[in-house]
Amino acid sequence: MRVLVTEADYFSLNAYASEIANQQVSPLLESLLSTRGMVLGQPAIAPNWNYFGAIAALLHAGITIYLFLFAKWREEKSEN
Repeated sequence: MRVLVTEADYFSLNAYASEIANQQVSPLLESLLSTRGMVLGQPAIAPNWNYFGAIAALLHAGITIYLFLFAKWREEKSEN
């Protein structure tokens, strides 16, 4: 889940930078965001598909727990 927190911080920082650039206080931020294709003053929001990674990680953890703790495995018969 750390990835989602880091991405949320990134989008929050971009939204704040966009607000500052919209006030025309920093020419550097204006040029940086405009070359990235952002509209100045518009908040940066995560796309909806951003949460598929977290869902996949939870599914993977659930399947792993099931396989190691609850699945019934066939026992191999040793021939002596």
